[in-house]
Amino acid sequence: MKCIHHKFVEQAVNHPQKICVMLDEQSLTYGEVLHRVQYFASYLIRECNVQPGHIICQCVERSIEMVIGILSIFTTGAIYCALSSTDPCNRLCSLIEDAKAQLVLIHGQTRHKFIDLINSEDVPVANIEEIIINEEMSSANEVNLLSNVHVTIEKIA
Repeated sequence: MKCIHHKFVEQAVNHPQKICVMLDEQSLTYGEVLHRVQYFASYLIRECNVQPGHIICQCVERSIEMVIGILSIFTTGAIYCALSSTDPCNRLCSLIEDAKAQLVLIHGQTRHKFIDLINSEDVPVANIEEIIINEEMSSANEVNLLSNVHVTIEKIA
């Protein structure tokens, strides 16, 4: 028996160009989702100090980011705890406290529910959408940087 994130990686390696997730007019291939999951899981470990066994709550609307968040949490070995964005703020904070969560993942549509938590710094909050967008912009900048490097046969030693 395999973990779900191991099965996902297997699918991504075997079928990188196949559609993995679709929502409305947006879709990503297995390869694209795998790239984002690996990046975000690394970010969680590196920047948020997520470790196996940590409880990570996620409160996002139905979205591609939701899928990336779930798979990233599993990839880090942490425990996924879903929160409903329809719950009132005080209920969400109570659930986070009761679960003893080490981190809460949100996105643009749910950010307003966690303003008090973000300001209190009791539990770290990470905006999955912003992190992924920043990574995409950073990758684009790296490509632009490389496109300005002119290598000719004469310059290669």
